[in-house]
Amino acid sequence: MHLIYACSGMRLAASDQALCASCQDPSLFAYLQEGILEQDIDAIVCTTTCLGCDDQGPSLRIDEDGPQYH
Repeated sequence: MHLIYACSGMRLAASDQALCASCQDPSLFAYLQEGILEQDIDAIVCTTTCLGCDDQGPSLRIDEDGPQYH
């Protein structure tokens, strides 16, 4: 499974909205929190503060050593 998730630090089009994983897709957020098949996920979930809930989502960073879930 390979997921590319919109980073909340990015602005889409002319929108000023930036939502965290929890606000954008609660089911995906829950999936990442559970850490299910964590080693099979390639995903980017930004920890930038969410404009929707003023919270931060989880971060799954891809680097040379593979996915790092934080």
